[in-house]
Amino acid sequence: MRGRPFRVGAAVAAVILCGMPAGAQNLIPNGSFPSLFMLDGWEPYSDATWSAIDIDELANSGSVRVPRTSSSGDGPVSGCLPIEENTRYRVGGSALWIDAESVSGRVQLRLSFFQGGACDGFSSGNGGTGALAIEADSWHRIQALVDSSAGERSAKLDLWGWRTPESGIFVAYFDDLELVPVPEPNANVAALLALAGLAVTRRMSA
Repeated sequence: MRGRPFRVGAAVAAVILCGMPAGAQNLIPNGSFPSLFMLDGWEPYSDATWSAIDIDELANSGSVRVPRTSSSGDGPVSGCLPIEENTRYRVGGSALWIDAESVSGRVQLRLSFFQGGACDGFSSGNGGTGALAIEADSWHRIQALVDSSAGERSAKLDLWGWRTPESGIFVAYFDDLELVPVPEPNANVAALLALAGLAVTRRMSA
């Protein structure tokens, strides 16, 4: 696998998270967008499309391309994901924008929670990475820890792009997306996670 550029905080977080139990199931069934499935399992809008640009440069895999023509963020939304109430999750993925085709902008992973198991009605709250500025022309790992609350048993993941200038099109690519349950860290690990920029983001109201 090719080396990927990491911010210092993300590198520290990767070391910490490697210490968590292995084998946790990724709840996103199609987070790496292989060419066989493209955007299966996702509900695309805002002109989002499958792209052959892949973080590992694999011929049989790709990413999702999200163009934005306004300064408000949105993008493809996942299908309904089953979750457990009162559980901590790591939501993460890799993002890219290419200077030759795009104005500058920000990227965000936004996880919305729902009461019950069918993602019905209004979101009961959300969390995620916040809107992040990343450097152009290389993939960047973005991730956050988010807690579900009592009664929340389903969630959806939005891949958001935000245009920074007053005009133009911001085009973001997302790949290797995951939603994974993680155990509650002890106080020392929690402090390191916060230092690495992975403080729990729970929670904004819907």
